[in-house]
Amino acid sequence: MARIARLTELPLAECRRLISGYRTEQRYRVEKSESETETRITLTLEDLPQPYVKLFDAEEELESLYPDFVAQGLSFGAWEDGQMVGIAICERREWNNTLWLWELHVQNGLRGQGMGSQLIQAVQQLAVEKQFRTVALEAQNMNVPALNFYRKHGFRVEGVDLSLYSNSDLTDGEVALYLKWKVKA
Repeated sequence: MARIARLTELPLAECRRLISGYRTEQRYRVEKSESETETRITLTLEDLPQPYVKLFDAEEELESLYPDFVAQGLSFGAWEDGQMVGIAICERREWNNTLWLWELHVQNGLRGQGMGSQLIQAVQQLAVEKQFRTVALEAQNMNVPALNFYRKHGFRVEGVDLSLYSNSDLTDGEVALYLKWKVKA
């Protein structure tokens, strides 16, 4: 079992190693239909003809945004044998009393062993203790493993952005989904 602890400084080298990407054999196909009386956005799980691999490049965020977020004291790291093997980077959004989860990663080769669950449970417990209204995050329709993980931990899809990444997200097939876990009063 990993040791989970709060972070107050961003360990850049470890983050660069941990924030790597994902592989999936499924996606949620996103479709939109709109008329004068109705707008529908539908997510349908489907198998992909070949695996999809997404590699992350979070260098700009690591240099400019994440150090300030981590300094808030609301982020977590997971350690085994003195090495960081997981990270959850969170930010307080005061205007709507939300804890925003920017990154949740577990080292390749160690996924599926419960460390991600330990990290997300630490984030959820912190949200309860600090009396946040909700924990929110963004994930891609292509990242079915992450979506399944978050759903397993009580998160639900509450929004879709059809142009977060580009003006052709819907056509290109990579769409932003917003998930939330609501703190019980």
